[in-house]
Amino acid sequence: LWDSVEAEPALTPAERLTAARGRALCEQLVGLALAMRGEFAAAVPPMDRSIAVAEASGDRWLHAVMTIRRALVHLMAGDRAAADAD
Repeated sequence: LWDSVEAEPALTPAERLTAARGRALCEQLVGLALAMRGEFAAAVPPMDRSIAVAEASGDRWLHAVMTIRRALVHLMAGDRAAADAD
């Protein structure tokens, strides 16, 4: 879905930002859900993708929020050093 949305040439810059926010939020929700199930190794890649999408969008607020949420996953996993790095 997201690849087809982002490939749409008719999107305005505002629509592209909205799409990036949607994709980042979906990725982080997957990561948080996996972490809540105790599947920490599987939780980190979607969190990483959420940060990558946010960074590529240029939305600094979104990037900060996704990074904070990845830190939460690291804390849930007991990895204080990775959480502090985020």
